[in-house]
Amino acid sequence: MTSKYEYHVRKRTNRSIPSIKSLKRALSISDTEIDSFYELIKEGKAYKRVLGHLKSSGDERLVYDPHPLVRKIQRLINSRVFNPRKPKEGLIVWPPYLYGSVPNTVKVIKGKVEVTSRDYISCAKNHCLTKSILKIDIKDFYENIHKSDVFDIFSKVLKYPDDVSTLLADFCTYKDKIPQGGLTSSFIASAVLHDVEPKLVQRLHKKKLIYTRLADDITVSSFTNNYDFNLCISLIKEMLISKDLPINEDKLVISNHSNSATLVHGLRVNFKEPRLPEDEISKIRASVRSLEKLAQDSKYRTSRDYRRSHSICMGRVNRMQSIGHNKARQLMVRVLKILPLPSYQDIITSHKLVYKLEKSFKKDKCEYFYKRLYNLAQYELNILQRSFSREAHELRNRLKRVKPNEV
Repeated sequence: MTSKYEYHVRKRTNRSIPSIKSLKRALSISDTEIDSFYELIKEGKAYKRVLGHLKSSGDERLVYDPHPLVRKIQRLINSRVFNPRKPKEGLIVWPPYLYGSVPNTVKVIKGKVEVTSRDYISCAKNHCLTKSILKIDIKDFYENIHKSDVFDIFSKVLKYPDDVSTLLADFCTYKDKIPQGGLTSSFIASAVLHDVEPKLVQRLHKKKLIYTRLADDITVSSFTNNYDFNLCISLIKEMLISKDLPINEDKLVISNHSNSATLVHGLRVNFKEPRLPEDEISKIRASVRSLEKLAQDSKYRTSRDYRRSHSICMGRVNRMQSIGHNKARQLMVRVLKILPLPSYQDIITSHKLVYKLEKSFKKDKCEYFYKRLYNLAQYELNILQRSFSREAHELRNRLKRVKPNEV
């Protein structure tokens, strides 16, 4: 029998952060950095608006790029509060109906480690072979999560004192909301319904309904044909209204397998396992054929444009492979045969990257941007290796001497 506690977002261990002093020690941050953070907030420099992100409706999406200091603090909150390596599963027990940014579930059964994925494919799998499906989208989800809700997560779920919870809420919000683009925002979005969602899910399970949430996408399904979801919709609206979260009425969809090839998170769930729509598979095959034609031009194959095209195509084939499509392996072989090749200009670029790392190693080796630059240099050398192995070998030896510290 399912325990009621399995429905709750809850703290896994008794580990706590009893004071601001303990928080600074846990996050390895100083008073100077905290003062600098508040100065950035005061001056309006903590986040920079990123343009060009559109919603499916065509409206501009509010996306922000955090300042490097804000990014550093939020990254530490993720790695040491929301999902630390020790304990391996993190401090929070995430209920089985939540998917997306939450960590995979790790269980040891008879000495064997079993990992349950929490990605969109696993989420869609819950609804395979059901007969009726309800899909609800929370409108402007991130923009409607208030700082007080963030405070409650740290205070009521993680059991931190008020001063610690207040500081953490400040670190994770911008203009009293959680910013889309913030590193901690996905974890907060997953946990924000911690006090109202469990009761709803329990009620739906009693009616033999399957409930999942992937960030702002709620899906409920039934094994009954033409199921009447009116009560279910009312209960979900009631839950969301209690948190001042509106529903996107335009995206409220009820579908039945009998009259449509139902999609959940872009996947067909009419079968035992999720599948890609046929038209998407056709597009992936076409993109591989198109890439093969581009690769015939040896000069273009060394261009940055070709690298971008190859990366996009590889991503599409990987998506097909993650679903387990029987033709994915063949397509992957074809894509791997036409990998991007380096030009002589890439030798110069690689030298510049390694030299820049050598110059800033002593001062910046612990910084996040340094690690990113190091990873970029490795990526460039991997491509350089395909045609200029001697140069790549020499640069790789130099790169080993400036390996960044763990960030």
